Amino acid sequence: MKGKPFRPLLLLSPSLTAVFLLVIVPICFVVVYSFWLRGLSGQDIPAFQFSNYAKFFVDSFYPSILLNTLLIAPIMIPEVVLGVALLLFIRWLQQPKNFALLLIGHVVLTLPYVLLIVQARLVGIKREYEEAALSLGANPFQTFREITFPLLAPAVLAGMRFARGNNKT
Repeated sequence: MKGKPFRPLLLLSPSLTAVFLLVIVPICFVVVYSFWLRGLSGQDIPAFQFSNYAKFFVDSFYPSILLNTLLIAPIMIPEVVLGVALLLFIRWLQQPKNFALLLIGHVVLTLPYVLLIVQARLVGIKREYEEAALSLGANPFQTFREITFPLLAPAVLAGMRFARGNNKT
């Protein structure tokens, strides 16, 4: 590495540029924008004032929103990013920007895992239980309700727990 002291920086430059443009610059815009005034008709007025920050500490609404955001964010980030990417890739979605997207992204990414959990339990149920219920006069719906679903319930609950993000053992 003698004679090439800037080579690591050169190799890091695409990543550093992306972080700068996609993280640092937007954060700077948000910080500057947070000092602006909101006019009566909804327009934004460039100004340097602290009333927006004063509202945060006076009104309990804003801290509760921040707390909810912080609680949900670590759980949802990977799923939303992958879900949005998938939906944009298949051109089912044009512009990601609302809560429905968050929900769709979560379902798109967790449903396959939930189905795998339930399917693994379904394979483990002996067919003889269902055959016995049918031979005793139960119809297919009764067989599902009385035999299959109670045996699947732990897998359904495990899938729901996984989808909520509580997948610790």
